[in-house]
Amino acid sequence: QNRVRVQVALEELLDLKGVWNELMLIWKQINELKEKQWITIQPRKLRQSLEELVQQLTNLPQRLRQYDSYQHVKNVLQQYIKVNILVTELKSEALKERHWKQLLRRMSIIWNLNDMTLGQVWSIDLQRHESIIREILTIAQGEKALEEFLKQVSEIWKTYQLELINYQQKCKVIKGWDDLFNKIKEHINSITAMKLSPYFKEFEEEANVWEDRLNRINALFDVWIDVQRRWVYLDGIFGSSADIKHLLPVETSRFQSVSTEFLSLMKRVSKSPLVIDVLNIQGVQKTLERLAELLAKIQKALGEYLERERASFPRFYFVGDEDLLEIIGNSKNIGRLQKHFKKMFAGVHTLLMNEDNTIVNGVVSKEGEEVHFYNHISIMDSSINEWLTKVEKEISLTLAKLLSRAIPELIKIQENLADTNAFIQWLDQYQAQLVVLAFQVSWSESIERILEQKSKTNNNDILPNALQGIESTLGILANMVLGDQPTVRRRKLEHLIIEHVHKRDCTRALIEKKIGDARNFEWLSQMRLYFDPTITNVLEQLKIRMANAEFHYGFEYL
Repeated sequence: QNRVRVQVALEELLDLKGVWNELMLIWKQINELKEKQWITIQPRKLRQSLEELVQQLTNLPQRLRQYDSYQHVKNVLQQYIKVNILVTELKSEALKERHWKQLLRRMSIIWNLNDMTLGQVWSIDLQRHESIIREILTIAQGEKALEEFLKQVSEIWKTYQLELINYQQKCKVIKGWDDLFNKIKEHINSITAMKLSPYFKEFEEEANVWEDRLNRINALFDVWIDVQRRWVYLDGIFGSSADIKHLLPVETSRFQSVSTEFLSLMKRVSKSPLVIDVLNIQGVQKTLERLAELLAKIQKALGEYLERERASFPRFYFVGDEDLLEIIGNSKNIGRLQKHFKKMFAGVHTLLMNEDNTIVNGVVSKEGEEVHFYNHISIMDSSINEWLTKVEKEISLTLAKLLSRAIPELIKIQENLADTNAFIQWLDQYQAQLVVLAFQVSWSESIERILEQKSKTNNNDILPNALQGIESTLGILANMVLGDQPTVRRRKLEHLIIEHVHKRDCTRALIEKKIGDARNFEWLSQMRLYFDPTITNVLEQLKIRMANAEFHYGFEYL
């Protein structure tokens, strides 16, 4: 019996030894994990290692699982697996040294962070301190977003280069302003929004530094864009015209001085176009503000000079500053001025000059139609403002005199419009504008007479006869335009056809509505032209009437 008991005890001892041998291997691996430096821990691999150890326990024979030591090791492993979520979160990149110090202080633990091991982390009962850990983690993650933003701002502006482009072989100027200002405003607004964050305190100093820096960049380039735009505009005027030196010698000298300083600054920028480097140029803000003030004064003086010139001849308002300066500077050089006349006069393409370009004989349209002046104008005896004013008046006067001849001749021709030779001769003699005006006067006055006659005699056949005459004229014009005609004559015929279609429609409307009085609104509402040769001033002989309004025709060459 004693032998049996000894045998049983021996077997139990052997099982106990087997359990401890197996558990020793697992426990040894657990200890190895505990001794690992915290900085080297990878949560995913740690979990895999723990699960492998649990699997090793599970693979032990059934008879070995009844011992408390087995259960203890199993519980330890399961606890480590359970807290692995917290371990993973503690390995977050958001947790910086300052957060660890705060965490350890809250848990009343004193550790050396550089030598911290996994075993130490496991030993502090992570579940009991879970609320503290999560609180610190929330702060860390909030601060991480702010820290990353400030890091991004720092990286962008320390490497941000100004976009430069060559300007007329003189220097490189800045372009891409929109991108620059949008980026500045975006970052300033984001830093302002950061201040509302509960985690801002930690980065207040760095954020304020960048806010101040961005505001300085914004202020600097706000002045810079103004200086550059003014300089480019004025350089196009002072740099391209030799005449400007004689017209505005003081402003030219001032601009050259400013230009030298600005070009020097732009050369420094082109050597090192980093925004931060530009910001650090000694006294750059004050320099630009001074240049902006000088350029503004130069531009104002230039503007006042040009305004005086425009006031003396208002058509100068139709041309830009550079063109106006070229006109003023080349007042006797008609070759240089010809390209500008079409900007100042709607229908004028060039001036008709004598052989030595000293006398204006007339004007030419884009289509090649010519208007020969009654009174020729010398450009040598007066300033450009004066002789251009004379040209302007002479155009109107010549057109008015020609119209006073054209209307009586047309009335005679209309008596026998079938005589196309006389009509063509008349058509070629006068400008398209006057041809149309003459027909408008003829129609307005004839319809007016017919309506007055109709109101007295009640003759209903008069208007239809007038309509028949208009349709007959329209047929003649249509036949002529289908033939081979010179360019200018064809344009005149086309204008007359359009005008006669309008007259035909108006006359038809008067017939359909049975209008029998020249005072009827249906007639008064039409635009009517009346010519009175008894008026001494030829510029006032032609009047336009519509309803109760009455105007003198302006005789602008069109």
